[in-house]
Parts: sequence; C-alpha cells; structure tokens
Amino acid sequence: MSVSKYSLKQFVSFAVLGAMYASPVSAVSLNRDINNHEPIVFQQDVSEVQSKAWLIKQLTYAQLLHRPDITQTTLKRLFAIDPENAEGLSFQAQYLAKSGQVDQATLILKKLQKKHPKSKVTRQLSDVLSLYGDNKAAYQQIMLQARSGRNKQALNGLKKLFPNGMPTPEIQLQYLKIESGVEGHERRVLFGLKKLNKEHPGVPDFQLAYAEHISRGNPSNPEAMQLLQRLSLEPSVSNSAGTLWLSRLDDTYITDDVVVQYAILASYFPSNTKYKKAWIDAKKRLAKEKELRKDPRYMAKLDGLKDLESGHYRNAQQKLFTALKARPNDPEILGALGMTYLRLGQQEAALSYFQKAKKYDKDLRNVDKWNGLISSSSYWSYLEIGEKKMKRGDFDGASRKYHQAVKFEPDDPYAYNYLAELAIVQHNNEEALRYYKIALSKNSLDETALRGWFNVNIALYGEEQALVSGRKLPKNAQKVLSERFHEVEISMQMAELNQAMKRGDTVTANTIVDKLLSDPPTSPWLRSDIADSLHLIGQEQRADKQMQTWSIETPTPEMKFAYALYLARHGNIPEAINQLTAISKEKRSDAMTSNLNRLEMSQTFGSLYVLAKDDPDAAEREIERLKIKYSSNLDATMSLIDIQYQLGFSEKAVKSLDTIHSTNEWEMETQLHYGELLFKFEQNSEFEAWQQALNTEIHDNLTIDQAIRRDLLFAEYAYKNEQYEEAEYYYSLASQLHSQYQHDALLGVIKTREALGKEETVLPLALHLYSEEKALSSRNSVELAGILSRYGHQQEASLLVKGLSNKQDSDAIDYRDGMSVAMTQQDWGLAKDMAKLALIEDALDPQGGPTVGQDDAQIKDKDEPKDMPLRHLYDNADDNWLTRNVKSDIDYIDARKQGYVSFGVDYSAREGANKSVQIPVEAIIPMPEYDGHLQLRADVVHLNSGDIDYYNPTTRMNEKDTGTAFGIGWLADSWSADIGTTPIGFDQQNIVGGLNLSGDLGDIGWKATLSRRSETSSTLSYAGMTVPDTVSNHQGEEWGGVMKTGIKLGGSYDLGGDVGYWASAQFHKMTGKSVEDNTRLGLLGGTYWKIINENDKRLSLGLNLMYLNYDKNLSEYAYGYGGYYSPQDYFSVSIPVNYYERINNGLSYLVSGSISNSWTKEDEPYVEGATLGSSSGGGFGFSLEAAVEQRISKRWYLGAAVDIQRSDFYEPNHLLFYAKYTFTDRWQPIAMPVNPLTLYGDFD
Repeated sequence: MSVSKYSLKQFVSFAVLGAMYASPVSAVSLNRDINNHEPIVFQQDVSEVQSKAWLIKQLTYAQLLHRPDITQTTLKRLFAIDPENAEGLSFQAQYLAKSGQVDQATLILKKLQKKHPKSKVTRQLSDVLSLYGDNKAAYQQIMLQARSGRNKQALNGLKKLFPNGMPTPEIQLQYLKIESGVEGHERRVLFGLKKLNKEHPGVPDFQLAYAEHISRGNPSNPEAMQLLQRLSLEPSVSNSAGTLWLSRLDDTYITDDVVVQYAILASYFPSNTKYKKAWIDAKKRLAKEKELRKDPRYMAKLDGLKDLESGHYRNAQQKLFTALKARPNDPEILGALGMTYLRLGQQEAALSYFQKAKKYDKDLRNVDKWNGLISSSSYWSYLEIGEKKMKRGDFDGASRKYHQAVKFEPDDPYAYNYLAELAIVQHNNEEALRYYKIALSKNSLDETALRGWFNVNIALYGEEQALVSGRKLPKNAQKVLSERFHEVEISMQMAELNQAMKRGDTVTANTIVDKLLSDPPTSPWLRSDIADSLHLIGQEQRADKQMQTWSIETPTPEMKFAYALYLARHGNIPEAINQLTAISKEKRSDAMTSNLNRLEMSQTFGSLYVLAKDDPDAAEREIERLKIKYSSNLDATMSLIDIQYQLGFSEKAVKSLDTIHSTNEWEMETQLHYGELLFKFEQNSEFEAWQQALNTEIHDNLTIDQAIRRDLLFAEYAYKNEQYEEAEYYYSLASQLHSQYQHDALLGVIKTREALGKEETVLPLALHLYSEEKALSSRNSVELAGILSRYGHQQEASLLVKGLSNKQDSDAIDYRDGMSVAMTQQDWGLAKDMAKLALIEDALDPQGGPTVGQDDAQIKDKDEPKDMPLRHLYDNADDNWLTRNVKSDIDYIDARKQGYVSFGVDYSAREGANKSVQIPVEAIIPMPEYDGHLQLRADVVHLNSGDIDYYNPTTRMNEKDTGTAFGIGWLADSWSADIGTTPIGFDQQNIVGGLNLSGDLGDIGWKATLSRRSETSSTLSYAGMTVPDTVSNHQGEEWGGVMKTGIKLGGSYDLGGDVGYWASAQFHKMTGKSVEDNTRLGLLGGTYWKIINENDKRLSLGLNLMYLNYDKNLSEYAYGYGGYYSPQDYFSVSIPVNYYERINNGLSYLVSGSISNSWTKEDEPYVEGATLGSSSGGGFGFSLEAAVEQRISKRWYLGAAVDIQRSDFYEPNHLLFYAKYTFTDRWQPIAMPVNPLTLYGDFD
C-alpha cells in the first residue's frame, strides 16, 4: 500500500472539500443499476389515479421507505377503486400491525384466508403477522442468535419460520444481512443484494446494505465509498450511512487519501462534531502511523488484524501475540485476540481478552461494543465451562455454570438445553422435560429443545405416546421434527417386524419390510437397521443391493460409514475397508478413522487365529513381525499382545507387556487399554501401581465415557480381589452417570452388596433395573435374571430370559447363561429354547475360532442354522466349551424323561471257592413331574460255596443257595434312596437299603451314604450256611448272613485340569445271625494325573492309598464267624492306569490295570475271652479290568465287562454281559467311561 504524495491544506473549507469530491478518489466501473437512478418521488394526490398496479407499486415503496402517510392516502384511493383488493388488504394489515393494532390486522388476515385461502398474498401476510404472535419469541431468539454470531443457527431458524421463503423484502434484507456473517456465503449474499436492489431500485436501505457488504473486508472499496457518500445526503439513511462511512474509514489503513475522505465526510455533517473530531484524529493517526511503521512488532499487529479479517485465525493468533509483547495494554490487539478465540470456539479465552480490552480502552465510544462482546462471551464461556464439568462428572459445578449463563441471556434457550442434558445424564427425565419446556417458551422452534423434548417424552412414555404428543405441536414445530417423527415411526415398524419374526410370521414381516422400503428414512443408520432386518428374514441379496443403492444415491461420508459397518457386520471386511478409504481424509470423522484402523488391523490380526490353528509356531513368528511393524502404534502393539495371550502364548505376552510402562503423556484410551491388559493378565502389583498413578494425575479432557470405564475397571479389579467395599465405591461412582455402562455398574453394585451381606438393598435395586428392561443389554438381562431368580422373582427372571431373542446384541454365551437361569427355575421348555439359540449363534460365530478368513461360501451359509431343528444342531455342533456345556444341559433335560430296562448275566468266583451266577434286572422309570426316576430291581442270585473247610475241627462243607433280591428306589439329582431285601430263598433274609446325599462345597464335591447292605464276599456272609452234622457243637444250626450298617463319606477335587484328588472315610458295624459283632473302619484316598484329557479319550495314572481296620478277625468259616476278610490293620499302595475311549459316539470301552503292595496285621481267629496272638503279612498284587458298550440301534445297547484281581487275600474273577433298552432315542453320545450294570447286592 503506497502513501499518496499530496497533502490537503487545512484552510480549505468543508464545503469546498465536498465540491472537490465530485469524483471518486480512484476511477472504478460502478454498478449502474444501484448507483444511477432517479430519486423516488411519491405522488401526494392520488385521487385521480385509476391504475391499481401503480397504486400497489407506490404502496410497496411507501412501506420500504417508511412513509406511513403515503401508505394511508394510497390505500384510501385503492379501496375506493377496489374495496376487496387482496394486496391492498395485505398492506393495510401490515400497516396496522406496525402501528400496534395487531387484532385488527388479524381480522383482515382471517378475511383473506376465507376469500383467498391458497393465495400467495394470504400466505405471506400470515407469515408476517406470525411475528406479532406465535412466532414472536422465535423471531426474537433468531435475532439474538444473529447478534451473538451464531448466524447459521439464525438462518436455519428463519428458514423453518418461513418455509415458503421470506414474506417481505424487508425480511429478505434481514435474512441476507445474517447470511453475510456465514463464512463462504459471500457471493450468495452479493447476488441476493443485487437482486433486491434490481427489483426495488432506489431503496436507500437496500443500497446501504449493499455498500456495507461489498466494503466488508475491503473498507476502502471505491463503489462502496461512492454509495456511502451519496447515501449520507439521503435523509432516511444519512445517519446510518455516515456512521458506516466513518466506520469503514476507521477500518481503513490510514493514508493521505483516507484523511481527505475524512474531511469530505465532515463537510457533509458540519454541525456534527463527531465527524470533525474524526478528521482531526485521522491526521494525528497518519503522523503516528508513519512513525510506527518503522517498528516490526507494529507491523505484526497490522498483519494479524489482516489475517483475522480474512479468516486465517491461527496465523492471526501468532502475529497478534508477537504484537502484544510490545503493547500488552493495546485494546485493539486484545480485542482482536478475543475475536480470534471467539472464532476458534474458545469462549473462556475470548472472554478474558475482551475484559482486558475494555479495561485498557479509553475510548468511551467502544464501551458498548466491549460490553456486548463480554456479555456474549460470558454466556458461551459459562456454557463451555459447564460442559467440561459435566463431562468430568462434576454435575453440581456444571449446574452452577449453566445457571450463571442464564443470567446473561435469560431469553436464550441454549442454557436451558444444557440444563436438560445435565438432567438426562443424571437420569432425571422429568427435570429434563421441564427445562426443555422452558427452552421452548423462549423459542418454540428451537430444534435442540424440540428434539430433546420429544426424546425425553419417548423415554418417559414410549414411542407411541410421544408421537401422539408431538402431533399436537404447532405446525411449524412439527416441521422441525418431521424427520424425527419419521425415524420413530420406522422404529415402531422395526419393533413390529421383530415381533413378527419372533412369531415366525414371515408374511407380516415381508409386508412391514416392503412398507419400510417404500418410504425409507434419510438416516444412514436407520437404513442400515432395515438392511439388517432383511438379513434376518432371509433376504440377504436384497439387503446388500439396497445398501449399495443407498450408498450410491447418497454418497455422503456418513452413508458410506454406515454402509462400511453394515458390510463389516456381515463378514465383508475387505469391502468395508474400501468404503471407508473412499472417504477423503479431511472428511473422515474420528469414529470413521478409528473404525478404519480397527478393521484394517482386524483383517491383519484376525488371520493370526486361523494361522494359529494350522501352525502355532508360524503364528507366533508373525505376531513378533507385526509387533515390529506396529511398534510406533502403542495401541496396536497392545492389541497384538492381547492376541498373543489369547492364542496361548501367555508367558511371552506377559513379558511383552512388562516392557511397556505407562506415562502421564498417554491418551486416556491408551491408559485404559493398558489397564485392561494388566487386569486380564492378572498382573496385580503392576495394576495397582498404574491405578495409583492414574488417580494422582489430572485429566482435563477426560470424557464421561472414559471416566466410567476407568471406574468400572477399578471396580472389577477390587471385586476380583475380594476388596468388596472398594469395589462398591467404584461401581457406585459409575452407576451415577447416565451412560451405556450404567446398567453394568448397577449390576456390579448388586453383586458387591451381596458379597458384603447387604441383601436387603439388593432386591429393590434389581427391580429398578428390571423396570428398564428394554434398555438393558443382553448380558445385563442375563445377569439380572439370575439375581431375580435367586430372590424369588421367577416370573421376571423368565421374562428377561425370553427377551434375549429380541435383543440385537445377544450372543451364544448370553443364550447359554439364559439357559442356566431357566434350568434353575426348572422351566425346561424355555431352557431348550435358549439351548437352540445358543447352538445357532455358535454355529454362526464359533467360540473355538474366528470368522476372519472365511470364504464367501461360508459367509453365505451362515444363516442356515436358524432353520435347523435342535437335534440337527445338537449332532453337528462345533466341539468347544460352550457347546459341550449346552449339550450337557440338554442331556440333563432329556434325561428327566428318559428311562430304560437293563438285564444281564454276571459270573464271579472268589478265592477259588465262592462262586455266583446272577441275573440282574433293572428298570428306571422317568417321573419328571416329581423331578426324579423310580428304580425297580430284581436280581436272581445263584451261589455255590464250593468245597470249604469248617474251622477246628477240620470238616468239609459245600452249600448252594438260590434266591431273588427285590428293591425299589428313587433317583434324584442330589440324592437317592432305596429299600429292598436280600435274596428271598437264602437261609438268611434281611431288609437292605440306603440313602445317598451329594453336593458341592466350593470346588470340592462330596457324597454321604447311610446304608444297610449285605456283605457279599462269601456264601457264608451273603446267604448264610448250616453247621455240618460232623461238628461237635451247634450241629444243624444256621449262621451267617452278615449285614454291614454304617456311613460312608467321600470327597473329590477335580476342576477339569490335569490333576484330581479323591478321599473316603467309612465306618460300618457288622452283624449277622450267630456271628460276632464287628466294626470296620476304612480310610482311602488318592490322586491321579490325566496324561490324555480329551473329550472322547482319557488316559490317567494314579496313586491310591487304603487303610482298613476291623475290630475282630472273623474271617474263618465257623460258627460265630462271618467268613469275610477282616484284618486288624491293612494298608496298601497301588498305582492304577486307566484308559477309556469313545468312538463315533456309539462305542465306549475302557482298559484298566493296577499294581499294588500291601501290609497286613491279623489277630488269631477271634475266640471269646481268649488272649489272641497276631501275625503280619502282605505282598504284591495286581488287577486287570476291561469293559465295552456298543449302541446297536436307536434304543438298544449291549455291553460286557471282565476283571481279575490278585492279592494275598483277595483273588476274584468277574465276567458280566448285559443289554439295555431305552424308552426314547437318546441324543447324547454313549457314556464314557463305560458304566456297566451294577448288582443290587453291590450297591454303595
């Protein structure tokens, strides 16, 4: 910019200067339509005018030039010619409204609405008069928005207020003035102003607006200067034009030419000292300017102001800071910095600079300007601070700031909207509704308030009732919500669709889908939901095509984003990535970038699961390679460590994590990712150190979402480590915030209170959660169902489980856990429904492996399981922990109704003498209504003692007995009982029976048996014998038939790992006819190692210890003795090896062997009153056993078992053949290990 060489002599008078300024300073080509026109002259006397068009034109200009006198006379003449002229009535109504006679104006409108209901004139008048009635507050709010710089919102408000366009040229002018404040709309505003001036030439207001616009950013614009010079002489706008001219000169860089223009302006207003003073000040500024230009920091100020004006806010900020160092109290620099921060959306900083600018600005003329900026900035600053506090969870602080903001702008709805949002976060919908109503009282068309009001109504009263209430709003408000109404209508239709699909009503489902597609939503996310529904009803190709069509028709970033996520959900990861990469980087939101990174890493990392199945070593090498590749991306590195851990390389994963150390420079997302891995890897000391460091740091940008996730992580850690009070504290913190995690936190509160013994507070909280059933996630629903079931609310629990099928996020684990709840409540039908859904979900997404890498055929076949019967799903389920669990429960449910009849032939011979042949028959009758099975037994028993020696004197004996034992019993889950007889037909007959109880104590399984059974080890002990006639005493007397009555306690510990333990303690009293009473104590225990531990194959090696003690040695065959082995001390150590296998689910076999060594101590045979000696013995022993069972048809099974045992006192041989007929076709595989038919005499 050059400085003019000439100077103006001060003695030239203002009038002469005015005459000299007949031509512009610099020659330009001016817009002739705006500058060159004849002055508008009104005809005062219109009594002779006959042209209605001419009169209407004069009315138009009278209104635009603010001449009510002309309006009155012209209207009088027009109505004399045409009393019902519609345009004349419109002008009359506008005139009356401006003069305060709104009621009379409204009567005219009603008249026009009756005669010309569809007329453009009527519609425009209706819009104008609405500014004096229903839309008055809304219009005032729009003007407030415009004054505070929120021009886009103001424009949207005007468009919604006047959907048919601006009703008058004055309002059109106001619209263009507001639009001129929207960046990027400059040319549009310019064309609009030119059009306005062309349609209504010579209107000073329009010309002044044009001059103001073209001089904005270029205050020395020659065309604007010429217009302002002329308009300053126009009475109707002279003051405004002069003020604008002065303002533009003040904004123009001072030069000699500019000083001349100050002089001309002063000459136009000779009596106004303001302009004369401005001219004098301009000359001083010029002198000072020439001196200041020598200072580079001053030039920085000028450049900064220039950048601010052109919208380069960051550049302006840097240069203004440089200038501020030299002039810290310069109000112009301070104010410019305030404007810079205002434009950058940093209201707090802007407020601070405006306050400083006001403090140091000595020019009283600027006080109003600074006050306005301070007020506006204070308002937005308090809202900004309140929002930060709300995100940090400081709700009281946020509330205080929002209420402070209200004091600055009590008629603005935004603060009330913020207060409503705060109430929602605190889960107080009633309070939120109240604030939204206040906001709408300030501006009935505020979109945020309307949407908030409507959404809260949905939360409180449901979609249908909210829609009814919404339809009662004024028409303009309904227009604002029209799209939201459509969304809710679609949501309701989607709910109907889900119900139809649940019922299996495909006809209704298809009808609803067709209806949805006939009037589809504009929201990409609702479109995505519709496409998902098409998938659910089997129209996958139609869904894919529709989403593709929508993405082409509406190629917005958001539509592409929704399409990408849709593709990802349905397995097409590569195309999902293509859709996201097609969005230009500058248009990608954080969520888009995050999902793109996630999908790309998922595609890369997901292949690791597939690789690990085929080649674990290669997968491990690939993980290490990817760690190097992504070494600069900490989150990706931690994801790889997580995958490494999941694939079983846990030791290396932990070591890799140990090399990472958190710092306070990490983003909170990275911090949480790190903490989650420490928790998952059970690195307790590292977790506690990380937690302590995180608690001591200040996180200004911590979001509510992050704060809740942090607190939940702390809570889960505390709960896992039984620090229940701390867990309750963190769960309670998280539960206070209305977020997607609130229900997780509330469930955490419940389980910690249960652990702390605060049961009285659990049920009310659980029922509160139940009242929000629709908002619960599937996982929340399952957990809550379990809680309610425990507290006796079975109906509510069942409804929650049934509702899982309607929730979009339900997975196989949720259905499996829902099945557990149903089984606890003995709702077997619901349990089977859940089982089917669990197997379907597992078929679609197996627990044992990833879906990444599946080919197209696999993906297309994914929906097939939904149409399969449960039996097919059962037989073809993947083999993983979940399916095994589900199938086991299905087996349990089916077993309630399953029974069988089993029979066989059993042969055994003991000690080379005692032999038996038995024919056992067993019937198990299902009685599901009583939760158990009736057990019926009938065993035909043939005993042959063989040749045995009668003790002292030596006499040979040989007896045979035949009898039938009968028994009846009951089998339940945790107990069983039976009562029966020893074989009827034996010499000795007794009542037998037992009661068995079992359960779990923590991880230990236990069983207790109280019973009375026969001692079946010999013919004498089982059936009884007769004293031979050759014996001197008791000839012909019967004795024997020993009964053992007592208790047996057992325990086991086996969590499914490689090692298990067992133990048993037994005590029995032995009695028999003419047999000395005896007692038996047994202590047994052992451990075993599972060398092979597969679902269909098991090999184990064990170590067993056994100790027996009998009070008396009654092992001899003599009157008073029992004929059963009864050492006073017996201890043995054995090493058993067991192998069993199941082949093709229909054949099961076992092979078992053991070696042992024993040590015994026996008294001499018991003689009453005698002093007994004793002897020791023992030695090596072994046993062999084999069994097999084959399913030969749907209901028939055949089996066999054989075993031999050899030791110093016990040498039986045993062989069994049996068959079993089941009443139903059993689904489950054949039992493993084989469970042969047990003799009734061997129960317990």
